Amino acid sequence: MVEHSQAGGPADAFDDQLDALEKQIEAVRGALSRADSDALLADLQSAHEELRVADEEIRMQRAEVARLLESVHTRRWQHERLIQVLPVAVVVSDADGLIRSGNAAAAELLHVRAESLPGRPLVSFVLAEDRPKLRRRLATAVREHAPFRQVVALVPRGGEGASTELVASVSYDAVTDVTEVTWVLLRSGAREEYGLPAVLRPPAAAALVEMSKLPLHRIGRAASVARLAEICAQALRPDAGVSVTVGTPREPQLVATTSKAAQVVDGAQMVAMEGPGFDAWDNRRAVQVADLLGHSGWRRLTDLASGSGVRSVLALPITAGNDPVGVLALYSTELNGFDGGLRDVAELLVAAMAAVLHEIELKAELEDTARTLSQALESRATIEQAKGVIMAQAGVDADEAFARLVKRSRDSNVKLRVLAARIVQEAAGRRAGRTATEG
Repeated sequence: MVEHSQAGGPADAFDDQLDALEKQIEAVRGALSRADSDALLADLQSAHEELRVADEEIRMQRAEVARLLESVHTRRWQHERLIQVLPVAVVVSDADGLIRSGNAAAAELLHVRAESLPGRPLVSFVLAEDRPKLRRRLATAVREHAPFRQVVALVPRGGEGASTELVASVSYDAVTDVTEVTWVLLRSGAREEYGLPAVLRPPAAAALVEMSKLPLHRIGRAASVARLAEICAQALRPDAGVSVTVGTPREPQLVATTSKAAQVVDGAQMVAMEGPGFDAWDNRRAVQVADLLGHSGWRRLTDLASGSGVRSVLALPITAGNDPVGVLALYSTELNGFDGGLRDVAELLVAAMAAVLHEIELKAELEDTARTLSQALESRATIEQAKGVIMAQAGVDADEAFARLVKRSRDSNVKLRVLAARIVQEAAGRRAGRTATEG
């Protein structure tokens, strides 16, 4: 665990340095009897400098550990927020199957209150005869960091058992040495659930889990959007090209595609300034086209996209509340490519995608804030150094030095932090020149 390494590695090294310093102090005491003031002063200065360096190192290491832990906590919080908005029953457990959190759909399925789920073993809701196999499958999955699926008889509290498929996905965080398992609970006995045919429910559930885990990954905004497109492609038909656009299709912030055909049709829509993606964004509704080439409403688009091989299209707006935040577009080389429940899968995925994009935007804003604060701190340190240079050169106090610095910045029309950096660099250059001359 991180806390263990924090207490063990750096702290032990610091203790060793303190032991060495104690020996140096004893040597200094011996110097007192010799009345060697120069040697005594040198030893004291050396001991003080080593202690300062050791203290600075330990503080930096502890600050880094705290930053990493805070980052992990933020990602877990985002993961749990996403789970709460999913329309399927989802619980998160530790490596032993002890539930840590669950959403409202899971609480309803298990006939317990959502706040009562944490701390309960998931196997306590499973028929006794199915438990040994589930424990073995879980242990193997945790060891190999691999997903698995198993049908069990799920027994809700105070209810009757029902055949339920458990779709489990394992996440391991090397920073905290923590393993978490995300479970989707799908009732196998029902012909349809969540509006999806039985054959489509497992891949849709797996896609929802993967989406909810995106905040756990240390990847950037563009990579997250690309991963969303890949997840959708895996949950739908193999030949479907997927495009995820963040922002308006007319001036997108980010675009990720999974096939050349999807990229071509996206580009054709941009050139023609018309098409299913534009209509989905403008009208805030799904647009399904059985035959793109035979569609009479987008003449320019059909001409530009005629060589792409795409025949049918499904475009859905990604909305946060009533506001569109992007578009999910699906392209097939077959006519009527999105019948038979695939549209239902896409609508389920796009609902979760809106929450994921919101968390991605929140993460990007936090990172921007952190960079701004870091730059501000660096600027402040440089300005303080520049004030010191002016104080030494002009023999003035700190307030007067800052006033002179501000005046020079205003008179020269140079930003304060840029001017401060120049003053510090010039002072360092003069100091280096004197050192070279003296040498």
